[in-house]
Amino acid sequence: MFLLVSCVSTGSYLVNVFAKLGNYQKVEDVSYDAVNKMDIYIPDAVSGEIKAPVIVFFYGGCWGACQNAFKKDYEFLADALTETGYVVVIPDYRYYPEVKFPAIISDVSKATQWVKNNIFQYNGDDQNMFLMGHSAGAHLAIMLSVKEDYLDPETYSSIKGGIGLAGPYDFIPYTEPYLPGVFGPESEAAYSQPINFIQGNEPPLLLMYGEKDTAVKPKNIISLTKTIEEKNGKVKAVYYKDMDHIEIMTGFTRPLRNQKVVDDVDTFIKIINSKKSDWVNL
Repeated sequence: MFLLVSCVSTGSYLVNVFAKLGNYQKVEDVSYDAVNKMDIYIPDAVSGEIKAPVIVFFYGGCWGACQNAFKKDYEFLADALTETGYVVVIPDYRYYPEVKFPAIISDVSKATQWVKNNIFQYNGDDQNMFLMGHSAGAHLAIMLSVKEDYLDPETYSSIKGGIGLAGPYDFIPYTEPYLPGVFGPESEAAYSQPINFIQGNEPPLLLMYGEKDTAVKPKNIISLTKTIEEKNGKVKAVYYKDMDHIEIMTGFTRPLRNQKVVDDVDTFIKIINSKKSDWVNL
């Protein structure tokens, strides 16, 4: 845990030294709009006519209010997911205080649109996309997964599932002093809560949460899961007894790999793609 926490504060991940041992090609600094860029990771095993499922990952950091994160910091995650056969895209995006919500989600929406339109050039299947994120990035990934008007209809139909690690999905009333700056007054922030947009026909969601997490309250996962189930939607909540908010991410690092965390993501995607009715049986 110390490795990841210390590297978050410096923006220089020691864990990425180990990630570079992976078998993948990295395409850096691909522009998806006038100001933002993304990195694309392609498994060496994917080539030619083979098109792999695509995972678009959004990092967290309190939407910019408590941490400046960058796409390059998360190569370790791409290492783990390319190893299981997925094309991985990690975009940078603008965040607070440079911009506020909904400008933040506008950026990640543009990134997702770009992936839909261009990922075939990188051996990615543009009909088989998954949105994934950690913490505030999980909020963005799940928001795009459940509120379809953020994306073009064709792009939204290509989102086969959303994967949230330790994400806030139902955080009114506010519990952090920076939240009004990011989302506006609490009385006007209902538009920012994924739980308010559940209809039951959204792509399946995988919600992953460490029971030792003190940064995001369990209410977020419990209430979103319950709401989706009440609407007859598809959701699977997975709880990890001995993990906290950071350790759920260290599970993807090469020196500290927790294979169950990686396997849970892999199984979720494979079951959805198999179209089995028992997709929740992780």
